[in-house]
Parts: sequence; C-alpha cells; structure tokens
Amino acid sequence: KTFAEALKDVDKEARFRLKQRKVLKGHISKVTSAHFCGDSKKAVSGSLDGKLIIWDVFSGNKMRVIPLRSSWVMACAYNDNGNFAAVGGMDNMCTVYDLRGAGPKVRRELTGMDGYLSSVRFLGDSQVITGSGDTRVVLWDLERGVKMTTYEAHEGDVISLSLHPDKTSFVTGSVDNTARLWDIREKECRQTFREHT
Repeated sequence: KTFAEALKDVDKEARFRLKQRKVLKGHISKVTSAHFCGDSKKAVSGSLDGKLIIWDVFSGNKMRVIPLRSSWVMACAYNDNGNFAAVGGMDNMCTVYDLRGAGPKVRRELTGMDGYLSSVRFLGDSQVITGSGDTRVVLWDLERGVKMTTYEAHEGDVISLSLHPDKTSFVTGSVDNTARLWDIREKECRQTFREHT
C-alpha cells in the first residue's frame, strides 16, 4: 500500500494539518541543519553562510549569532538544557560551544574523523554522538575530548542519525541504502533495515 492509499482509510477528523508558525530569517545562504533545544522554546540553525544562529522560536528573534571558522556546515545540535550547541561539516570535526555567559566559547573541538561530519546529537552535557562520511559513528566524552566508542556503522557514508528520547539507542541512515538500529549500552547493531534498495 502506498502512503496515499493508506490515508484514504484514515478518518478525516483524525488527520492533522501542518501549519507554519514562524519563518526564522537571518541566514544569507542555504540552511543545512536545524535542531530544537529540549525546552522547545529555542532552536539552533547552521548555514553555508558560516553562521550558527540561536533562535527564540516563539518570537522569531535571534538570540545569538556565532561566526564559524568553516562555512561548510552540514550538522548542528542543541543540548536539552540549552547550555551547549555543536556544529560541523566539511571541516571533518565537531565544534562544541558553551552558550552560558556573555558570549559563546569553544568548549571542545572533536577531531579525528576521516570524513565530513554529517550528524551530531547530545547525550546530556558530557557526551555527543557523531555520524560522518568515514562510515563511522562515534560516542565522544566532552570532558576529555576523546572517543569513548566507535561504531563501524555502515559500508558507506553515514548521512543521518537520530537519537531515541531515552538516549539508550539511535538509528543511522547511510548511502549504502540501509538504516541501522544501535544499542548504546551494548555497543552493537540490533537491527539492519534493507528496504531502501
């Protein structure tokens, strides 16, 4: 059954309508990544204009504009409490900013990827997980700036990563036409989805 065919069976009252709430204007080039803060009141966006912008999503106002060293941004993330933001891309690293205080400061630069950074998500204040073009996913310790776990994730570039709300598992997508479900605690792949062939 196609998606359109399945929708025919859904009661019209049960359908939902998407409605645009705000347009966040401030970037002057393509926005390549965006992510909500845990409170859903703020968001971060990264753009090929070389800027990371922290937004108040209700007012649409820019809260901070962070100039980046590289304009080749592909991924950004906001941690749940709004203290940190992470960004990276074709510079093959993940830069984590501390947003507390008067101005954002670089907390940590995570290097050692052999490919572009395609995705990043926080696991609290002390860990991030990254996916990259070197086919790997890495769990990082932000305090020490070291790799805690390297997942040999795919046979091609990892291009997407989504973290489960309980932060015990994640799913990855790759150019190898698979999606994979990973257990962070057991450090292993639990399932491979091959339906994208």
